[in-house]
Amino acid sequence: MAEAEQEVKLLVKWCSSFGMRVEWALKLKGIKFQVVEQDTTNKSPLLLNSNPIYKKIPFTEVIRKVIFTKGEQQEKEVKEAKEAMEVLEGELKGKKFFGGDNIGLVDIVLGWI
Repeated sequence: MAEAEQEVKLLVKWCSSFGMRVEWALKLKGIKFQVVEQDTTNKSPLLLNSNPIYKKIPFTEVIRKVIFTKGEQQEKEVKEAKEAMEVLEGELKGKKFFGGDNIGLVDIVLGWI
């Protein structure tokens, strides 16, 4: 008896780097999936059932720090984020991917930037 094909649904929020990473990995592996955009102010039953403990889509810490801080703290967070980006840009200089000509884990993890 043939196994029933299971449909993969990727729950994402437009600004979630985690969703982008998973989407790239699924594409690289040739896995068919459906992107299901989520409104985190009005959580769908699918999201609540898929993540019953945290009931949310994860967000990147860098974005959270920059967006949700104010004043001097926000300026500090922006400065640190810019410095980190400069280091990454230096590592990519003259290369297509961090690993050279082939995409790898580092590209998937950092590619949303």
